[in-house]
Amino acid sequence: MHSTRWICTLSLLLTMSAHGAQEVSSPPTPPFVRGESFEKFAAFETCAVAYQRGDHTGPVVWLVGAVHIGDAEYYERLEQFLDGKELVLFESVLPRGAFGASGATDAERMRSTQDAMLFLRGILERFARENGHYPESLAQARAFASGEDSRLARPFDLSCVDAWGRALAYVSSDDAYTLSSFGSDALPGGSEHALDLVLHERDDLRADAIATDAAKSPQHRKPTGDLYKELADALGVTLQVRSIDYDKRGWLPADLPFEAVLDRLDAKGVHSVTVEMLTQEDSLLRGVVRLVLSVASKLPDFKRIVIEALGSADGGARTSSGPKAGNSGEMSIIIDERNDAVLDRLRLVLQEPRPPASVAIFYGAAHMRHFDEKLRSDFGLVRSDGSLKAFRAMEVGELSIGQLQSRLRAATAALTGAEEWTSDRGGKKPSAKRLAALRDRVRHYQWRVERAAEESLFSASDSPASAGN
Repeated sequence: MHSTRWICTLSLLLTMSAHGAQEVSSPPTPPFVRGESFEKFAAFETCAVAYQRGDHTGPVVWLVGAVHIGDAEYYERLEQFLDGKELVLFESVLPRGAFGASGATDAERMRSTQDAMLFLRGILERFARENGHYPESLAQARAFASGEDSRLARPFDLSCVDAWGRALAYVSSDDAYTLSSFGSDALPGGSEHALDLVLHERDDLRADAIATDAAKSPQHRKPTGDLYKELADALGVTLQVRSIDYDKRGWLPADLPFEAVLDRLDAKGVHSVTVEMLTQEDSLLRGVVRLVLSVASKLPDFKRIVIEALGSADGGARTSSGPKAGNSGEMSIIIDERNDAVLDRLRLVLQEPRPPASVAIFYGAAHMRHFDEKLRSDFGLVRSDGSLKAFRAMEVGELSIGQLQSRLRAATAALTGAEEWTSDRGGKKPSAKRLAALRDRVRHYQWRVERAAEESLFSASDSPASAGN
């Protein structure tokens, strides 16, 4: 029992599908995570739902929930579906400069340009730690960053342009570089807001020193592990960030900057267990989680237990107006306030003279209930009838479609026989409990046959447009 509880807690933390008290909204909120468990079979799915104005005009906004670990086929189908959308807003808590430089005044533009340059500096220094020299060009740095994590591709592009709309200048040698913006006047030199903004390599992180001291210095040592990857490996599945290509036109990060998350947690006096576990390599909590994982992963039903835990989470069922369980301050920031940053971006998009025909908000399933509430209350959108689409994230014990059809026929025959029982047939009259169990068995196999057929059709489709708008 204790092992099962630890496994459920571990799984929910790492997939960000946080539990909370539920409040039924009107109309009922669709299930953004749903699970099914029957005999030796278990599976859970995440769902996508479309929203539009009540008169069916204007852009279609899709809420597309996901979990951070799942089967490779799950991410293939999600990506195929998202490729049919004109704009995809995805979650990625990154440094402040990763979201592009902007500002209403020259002072704000200078500050945000500096943030963007500092974000780029982090990538240049990481490149040097890996290669022993700085990249020859920003294009080489981009290839390196997106190769590590394709979510960094668009932030990198945004950060290469200053707040006045001009490309940053980059010059490098093996052990040094200069990254610069020429300020408001676009000319070398200047003063005040026309002053050049220039970054050089840090003396303590020069590429030649890094190449020599990398093995000795903890500051330069590569992180030893990734909790998501460790859980994915234990389950025999894959990572969302390794499976989906975010380096696409129309895919944009929309989130709170990491500094803003930390500032808001600090302002509320909240100690974030989630942030500590995922960011502090040598934290005690991370060590405890690894210990639990090493023990739990050896249990024979480990994957099934995890699937059942995730399938029952219902996407972090919680509304912002309803009661909150656990650390309410942390969850209001990790869920609600990050969601507000996305909705602010969506509001700007929908106000454009020619907004995209379809927009997808691609976020963890834990965020979806709050998004659903806000799209209906603040944006005046309604859910499109029949739009719900399910994507199977993980499964264990599934059969072939032929085997499922055979079992469905057998279950249907058993139910028909029980419902048509008469005393002249002999034997005991089926009880109400027996009839309910037979009906549940038929329903279960009908669902699995339908899902298997849908999965087969999805796999056979090569056109992104087939996912619909």
